[in-house]
Amino acid sequence: MTTHVGIEPGDGLIGRFGDTVILIRHDAALASGADEVARELLDLAAEVAADPERPANMIAARLATWVIGRMADDVTAFGIVTPVPDGVVMFLRGAVWCEVTQDGSARQMSGAQALSWVDQIVPAPFERLAIGSAPGRRPVQAYPRSDLRAGVVPGQGFVLTLQELAPSPEEPEPSPAEPVSGRQATAASRQATAASSGPAERSTMDRSERAGQPQPTVIARPKPSGQGAAAPLGTLASESGPAIPLDRDYVLGRDPHHDPLVQSGAAAAVAIPDHEQMISRVHLYLSVENGTVVVRDASSAHGTYVRSPESSEWTRLGTEPSALLPGWSLRMGLKVFVFEIT
Repeated sequence: MTTHVGIEPGDGLIGRFGDTVILIRHDAALASGADEVARELLDLAAEVAADPERPANMIAARLATWVIGRMADDVTAFGIVTPVPDGVVMFLRGAVWCEVTQDGSARQMSGAQALSWVDQIVPAPFERLAIGSAPGRRPVQAYPRSDLRAGVVPGQGFVLTLQELAPSPEEPEPSPAEPVSGRQATAASRQATAASSGPAERSTMDRSERAGQPQPTVIARPKPSGQGAAAPLGTLASESGPAIPLDRDYVLGRDPHHDPLVQSGAAAAVAIPDHEQMISRVHLYLSVENGTVVVRDASSAHGTYVRSPESSEWTRLGTEPSALLPGWSLRMGLKVFVFEIT
């Protein structure tokens, strides 16, 4: 499934981070300290989007905690939706409303009519989910050609629809009784050649092709210092890209090749594609020190997180070096790596 987000023009703010979408009502722009509040809300939406495994009740609790902390001095109205396995979590606070069209019928929920907030799970599938802030709770009228894929834009409402991905065509395999054509024989020959190149190389290629997304790119790869290259401690593996061998220092980010460590040749640069704009140009530093993998955040906007195999909670790292242990996960933006022993 993919998510399409249409925008109704207006004076508020609408932000999209992955498939998490937030509307901040225009009234906030007139209040004292509105810029700071809007920035906090956008950061909150990015934080929610960055942890796709967080349970629905924990998402609602995190949003409610922010509202409770602001109740005494702020009345900023906002609405947010974020995906969970069963559908989406919808959260409304203040003079915003949500209309869900499902099975041919529509229902509305209003944050203005709640004493504190409204939070619900909207089960999938649904035809249309709209959050608006226009007076009179009139239907959201998204601009026909609008399609917010990432970032923050002006607007007073949005319409979210789910779209099926077109299935990729598959060639039927010949039955044992049918003669194999020259074209099929050539394809079989290519597959046999790929198989002979070794299981590790084939595994990396298959994982990248299945994802169908831009992959991390090593822009520079200096050799490890010292006499003779030491064997890697392991790799950083991900679902949608080639593994990164842990045998040297790296700088990871959206555009890390201008970092002084890369420019001097002391570290390799790994560029991470980031359509959601949640990865900083220079996001984190990774090094191998005395047989230990060490990670430190590069003062990134949305943070660097680690998680042990036994835990469901992510821990945010600071700029001080922190050890990354085998089996642990490392997250930047929506990109998750796992330290695997080879």
